[in-house]
Amino acid sequence: MTKPKLSFWQIWNLSFGFLGVQIGYSLQNSNTSSIFESLGADVSHLSYFWLAAPLAGMIVQPIVGLFSDGTWTRWGRRIPYILGGSLISALALVLMPNCPKLLAFAPLAMGAFILLFMDLSFNVTMQPFRALVADMLDDSQKTQGYVVQTFLINLGAVVGAILPLVMTWLGVSDEVSFVGLMRNVPGVMVRLGVTQFFSWAALFLMWTYLKPAITGVVTDHATGEVLSAGATQTWVGVLNGTYPIPACIAALFLGRVAARYGNKPVYAACLLAGALGLAGLCLLHDQYALMLPMVGIGIAWAGILAMPYAILSRAVEPRRMGVYMGIFNFTITVPQIVIGLTGGAIVKYCFASDAADMLALAGVFMLLAAVSVFLVKEHKAQ
Repeated sequence: MTKPKLSFWQIWNLSFGFLGVQIGYSLQNSNTSSIFESLGADVSHLSYFWLAAPLAGMIVQPIVGLFSDGTWTRWGRRIPYILGGSLISALALVLMPNCPKLLAFAPLAMGAFILLFMDLSFNVTMQPFRALVADMLDDSQKTQGYVVQTFLINLGAVVGAILPLVMTWLGVSDEVSFVGLMRNVPGVMVRLGVTQFFSWAALFLMWTYLKPAITGVVTDHATGEVLSAGATQTWVGVLNGTYPIPACIAALFLGRVAARYGNKPVYAACLLAGALGLAGLCLLHDQYALMLPMVGIGIAWAGILAMPYAILSRAVEPRRMGVYMGIFNFTITVPQIVIGLTGGAIVKYCFASDAADMLALAGVFMLLAAVSVFLVKEHKAQ
């Protein structure tokens, strides 16, 4: 069935809710490691707490995708999940910073529980948005749809990442069995999974170890002195709010560039920019100079959020779009689980607890992701 062409603003409205989801994710990404460090967690244990996100995504997204494919209400089949997940997400965001008050004798355990609760609700909200774009747009507009979604995600990331700094300035310190679906996973999904593994492993390493990697190393631009731990954490928020800005800008051009050169070359180029950016984080120490590598990481982030979905959406039959988009989330969560389980041992026994080496490892993973894009056999747009 031919789908009607949608205007830019109609495409925009399809994904506008992702703005709020990413504000929450951005707050989580910038502050989780610091929250758990403040509760007494050792640097070698941080990756275990970050397992909550990929575990929640791996469990929830395929289930929500499966049920939302077959859910029909007066509000549609995706909206109930988006609405319910968003309300629970808001509650989790309120509870997270108050975990010591909720369970004073075991704040780490309460923090881990709330983090898992938060990620479950984020994933309930996020997955239907991915499927909604594929539901509503034909092949010729899907890349544009995911590019707009990427722009909104990154706009939300900027807001969420910068909120702590701003507050500081303000003076506030369907019927098929699941097994059958897995047996018939499109080949392109499997190949994209290789790229996804390396790129998301790299991102997980950066999110987890950026703060400890630059603590005691990043210097004040004006004085050249090493920033304090508190100032470093604030600057981590600034850095996490920097890379979504070039991601937003890149997202505006990805669709046009991909239409001319193809999705795969553009995807690979984005990931290569990310590898260079991660290398820069290892080499630079001035607080403002550290913002430059974030440009490359932002370009990679734009590609990661748009290009694999544009490629995959052409290979999946529409009636199974939701569940396969959910299953595809395994390629995001599995690498994070693998790194989460092994990261503590790697940083402790391979790198002598030097978190900066984990950023270098992230750069290697991102480079492997860029090379692996050429294993993907893309379906042409109809």
